[in-house]
Amino acid sequence: MRVLLWLLISTLPAAALGGSASRLADAAFSGSTVMVLGTRGSACSGTVVARRLVLTAAHCVEGSKQIAIAWLQAGQPKLMAVTASMRHPQARTGSAVSVDLALLALGEALPARFSPAPIDAGEAPHALGAQRVLAGYGLAEDGVEASAGQLRTASTIVLPKLLPRFLRLGATAGGMDAFRICTGDSGGGVFTPDGTLVAVIAQRERLNGGKTCGPVAQAVRTAPQIGWIRATMAKLGG
Repeated sequence: MRVLLWLLISTLPAAALGGSASRLADAAFSGSTVMVLGTRGSACSGTVVARRLVLTAAHCVEGSKQIAIAWLQAGQPKLMAVTASMRHPQARTGSAVSVDLALLALGEALPARFSPAPIDAGEAPHALGAQRVLAGYGLAEDGVEASAGQLRTASTIVLPKLLPRFLRLGATAGGMDAFRICTGDSGGGVFTPDGTLVAVIAQRERLNGGKTCGPVAQAVRTAPQIGWIRATMAKLGG
């Protein structure tokens, strides 16, 4: 399983941020962001919310018999098996209003280099234009699979929402080409500039004809789901 899952990193679109607004992630986000890999060929991102727990998108784990998280350490791949997962009861495949969240439990605690991200329970206002940071692995260029595998962050702003439980995020400047959310970015975290997790990336909007990327992201807010998140963390031993 270790070989199979690691091969996915280099052969499939993983969680990624493309465009001129993206940059290599600093320590604040590399310490709380991991890859989420499934045996059905899925490759996403997730956020560490406890030493043994990762929050991601529900569709990232759907259909996989085995799931693992992965990261790079000193240029070498590290993998850790997921021992249990729980999807949000309102996660619905193919639904635009799916509460697309899942919590993953690991068999052992993550290394000390990881620091769980604080989760917003309603304190963070989401005014139009508020700055948010997205973190994810994978495609830096639309349709170029070889550009996957590097953790990147991108600065975005809150856009007018289409759905009440979701955040809609896009470029701060430079037009649509300044930021791209790419295939597999699902499950990655949306943070305030100080590193508080406020949402989980669920999907991208294909507004500019991109093959694997789009200029706008939709993300499930954590605050309305904080009750489920906390209760599930407790069940999974977080």
